[in-house]
Amino acid sequence: MVLAGILFAISPILITLVSSLLIEDAFNEGIGSIGALPWLTILTMPIGFVVVIVGLALGTRNHVSRR
Repeated sequence: MVLAGILFAISPILITLVSSLLIEDAFNEGIGSIGALPWLTILTMPIGFVVVIVGLALGTRNHVSRR
């Protein structure tokens, strides 16, 4: 769950980085929607942060209950 939260949080940036290998000037917002995709990180970062915190809390609870 923690890894999924981290991947979700940075996925817009990862998608743009991968597409920059195929498309020249992929970070340019004027060319297309791929250039504007990193702005989506403003929404995905807080959601991913909450998922990471919940995952850590659940993992800690499960670890303590095993003792």
